[in-house]
Amino acid sequence: MPVKKYIVGKLAGIGGMGFVHQATIEGVPGAYAIKQLRPEVASDPEVRHRFATEIRVGSALDHPHIANVIDHGDTPTGEPFLVMPWIEGHPLGPALLKHGPVPLDDALVIASRLLDALAYAHEHGVVHGDVKADNVLVAGTGKDLSVTLIDWGLARFLAEPAAVSVDLVSGTPGYMAPEVLRGQPHGIASDIYGAGVVVYELLTGVPPFGPADSTDIVRRQLEGLVDPPSVRAPSRGIPVELDRVVLRALDREAAYRFAGARAFARALARGGSLARGSGEIPLDELKAEYTSTRGLSGPTQDWPPPVETVGDEDAIATVSLRRASFLVGEHRLRDSARELMSTLERLRERPTPPEVLWPVLLSLAAVQLGLGERGAARRSAVEARELATRAHAEVGRRRAAELLARIH
Repeated sequence: MPVKKYIVGKLAGIGGMGFVHQATIEGVPGAYAIKQLRPEVASDPEVRHRFATEIRVGSALDHPHIANVIDHGDTPTGEPFLVMPWIEGHPLGPALLKHGPVPLDDALVIASRLLDALAYAHEHGVVHGDVKADNVLVAGTGKDLSVTLIDWGLARFLAEPAAVSVDLVSGTPGYMAPEVLRGQPHGIASDIYGAGVVVYELLTGVPPFGPADSTDIVRRQLEGLVDPPSVRAPSRGIPVELDRVVLRALDREAAYRFAGARAFARALARGGSLARGSGEIPLDELKAEYTSTRGLSGPTQDWPPPVETVGDEDAIATVSLRRASFLVGEHRLRDSARELMSTLERLRERPTPPEVLWPVLLSLAAVQLGLGERGAARRSAVEARELATRAHAEVGRRRAAELLARIH
């Protein structure tokens, strides 16, 4: 380790790739963390690449809930190191394993600050790639909670081509999104999924798909087999409003998750507020907030135009599904159902093909089930399944059958 500038103190932690010492700088107040690769892996090109990525990301991002890198270099023996301000706290994963779920208010604060860090990174063109409880440092309680997202070694810059390895799927079992398990690169949607797993653990104290060493975990993730948090931890009194938010973040289809971390955070905040009886959010306010939401590709989205202003049937359905999905995310199920039913009326006045109709009907069935209208949900799901079959849309037929199984 360098000795002229840094005064190296106690060993603070050891990992598979490196170790961390607490340190000070001569003449400079405060404590710092020096992370260095272990000599036995320092020559591995993949390990060095990940370490270089962590340095690059930590140097580029400046956010109160992200560990930023203030210096880096090589030791006299050639091992790379990086320097960060010392962060008080403990990894969330071991704490949940030891103590179980945290109080609801603290869970929402931790989730909000984690999502704020992710939103900042995404808006600066960076995805984390390994969002998990072990990579979240937490200290304090209540309003004094400190939350820091660490370990950016699997991060990637969205403006750059994704590195693809035919031999390795990078990430942590139980936190990797289904599309990543299938070999696609990490993206904003996969970070949302990882954050959804963390929020599930905060609320229930257990991972949604079983322990990471379970041989069944990948199958459960790919099939979307997850119990709502309130079912997994019935004694916790988790409100159904938060069930819907978390399950949306964990949807096996990336397109059905939240468009961004800020949308996820707002939905969590509203879920908590609605659970406490704070009332609904006015629709005009939701429209205004939607206008400021960033989508997966980065540019600001506009509140979808009324269906009257859209031309062909496919465009009408697409716009309506966007509106309905947003309203569901804001817990406006009744408004979402009205939107979809109005669109179906218009589409049925036209020679609309079944491949356009079934997604609208299936979405309506899911909303109706959320409203407790099981008979209406069953009728919509049956029709959606029939239309998907006629359209040779296997995914639609399968999802309709799964929804009918839940209704029965």
